[in-house]
Amino acid sequence: MNKLTRSFCAALLLGGILAGQTGCQTPERIKAKEAAEVIDLRISGPAGMKFTGMLDANGYVQEIGGIVPMKYRVSRPPLTYTVQKSDGASGELLIEVFRGGERVNTAKTSKPFGRIHGEITSHSGRAGD
Repeated sequence: MNKLTRSFCAALLLGGILAGQTGCQTPERIKAKEAAEVIDLRISGPAGMKFTGMLDANGYVQEIGGIVPMKYRVSRPPLTYTVQKSDGASGELLIEVFRGGERVNTAKTSKPFGRIHGEITSHSGRAGD
């Protein structure tokens, strides 16, 4: 790098610092932004309730299932999910969606073999029966 280029870069950097706009993000800002994007899908219901379903996180599709309670974590949107009671058991299947630790949606069904479908985009947190 020649002397003129180095001087020009230093002047630009100094001007940006003085203006308070370095264009750099601190590690704390990056971590906070990443944490705000984390999505937790919590599935609950009466003890022993079985469920099946599907998660599509950024094009990666995963079959899910088990016995409540269960939690799935996705690092960032978009997320599409379908969760269904896998037997005719009575009781309420509850889905809670948290984004950055804050609950953004809740959906539930008491129907035998009831199904809940929802999606989280970069700006929403929708779920429905």
